[in-house]
Amino acid sequence: MKKDSIMYSYLARKFHKQNKKVLAGEVVVVSKEHIAIVRKGVLVKESVEQRKFFTRSFFQETIIVPTTHTIMLKALEESEISFIKADEVFEKLEEEKLLSNLFLQVAEKLEADLERQEMLAVEFPENKILETLYFISISYSSKSLKLKLPHWLQIKVLARFANCSVSTTSSVIHGLHKKGIVDIMASPWQLNMEALEFKPA
Repeated sequence: MKKDSIMYSYLARKFHKQNKKVLAGEVVVVSKEHIAIVRKGVLVKESVEQRKFFTRSFFQETIIVPTTHTIMLKALEESEISFIKADEVFEKLEEEKLLSNLFLQVAEKLEADLERQEMLAVEFPENKILETLYFISISYSSKSLKLKLPHWLQIKVLARFANCSVSTTSSVIHGLHKKGIVDIMASPWQLNMEALEFKPA
């Protein structure tokens, strides 16, 4: 996390940026001509399948480098994103011998996203939901010592993160509520220590 933060800070300080506010529910397009940094909020990439789920997510202070021509992202809350011209970034980083650091960070993020999708394809629903609650809590509160869940996390959104049906997610989350693992009557939802001690496989 610290290494990622250093590259984010470098891009935020060193380059001219075009800033854009994105309202909750709005879609923003990042083209291959740009690198984007998420200054605030949460953006997700939806699958192209009929039952849409989130294949990638970008939380506050993360870097987005499209690996295809464009990437379409949806904001889960009011967000701020900055665009930087990719050729300027690549040229400057090459001069300062930092380009490989950026590419390594992008590759590590992509690999982690792919590994998570592979896990979601094979795990049992309860494990998928638990892992997803843990993943969201640490990603959303990366700057905080106290893990927390965001206000927008509800059953339909959780289902898309966990690659489960809404009905399955509802059944599992109510079961976890009865076990005292997550309080879904609170707003936002609250995890207790049993959930916080859960570590994904």
